[in-house]
Amino acid sequence: MTIAPEPGPPTALGDPGALDEPIGFGNPTPEQLLFYWMPVDGRRHAIRGAHGSHHPGQPADTLCGRQVLTRTASEREWILWTTCDECWHIAKSAQHAGSHR
Repeated sequence: MTIAPEPGPPTALGDPGALDEPIGFGNPTPEQLLFYWMPVDGRRHAIRGAHGSHHPGQPADTLCGRQVLTRTASEREWILWTTCDECWHIAKSAQHAGSHR
């Protein structure tokens, strides 16, 4: 009989190793499931981290792998800009994986 190793502590989002695997694969940690939406670069992207964890002008990573500068978006951008398809699919996969833990 083979015994699986004990899982280590969850990695923090600030840990570069936390971003090695795409969020939609394996069993995401609670930190990987934490994101919020923000209009940036012409689309609504999912930003890794808790809402309010970035101040305007700070770099942040999106679920689709882009690095963006956070900012305050206008109501018009929230309404007119489309959602990034890749962020949406990764977010849905993460939500689905998190609900089956």
